[in-house]
Amino acid sequence: MIALEPGLAVAQMPGGKAFEQAYQQRFKHGIELHAPSPDGVGVLIAAIEKAGRPIDRFHTLEGYTPQTNLNRLNLGVSHKLTQDLALRASYNIRKDDDFTQQGINVGVSLDF
Repeated sequence: MIALEPGLAVAQMPGGKAFEQAYQQRFKHGIELHAPSPDGVGVLIAAIEKAGRPIDRFHTLEGYTPQTNLNRLNLGVSHKLTQDLALRASYNIRKDDDFTQQGINVGVSLDF
């Protein structure tokens, strides 16, 4: 899952242009302005707990029982149509003990 976060254009951020140029030079593509969905937080908490650092009582949910079998797959593609226009698509599937959930996302990104 991916979430879009509103905010300033990279060019309007302090040091944004230099950062964007360095990013494109290193990774050979433009900056993706996406963020992981809240599901990613659960993965981080599980990793911290597995590493031997228990989460205190303020970070746990009363009555919540994690699934014993959870599988996820996310596939995404981005195609630059013009200098300022890109087409993006992704497919995701999530399967756990009780259900299977699938999703398709398609979006057009305009850099202005």
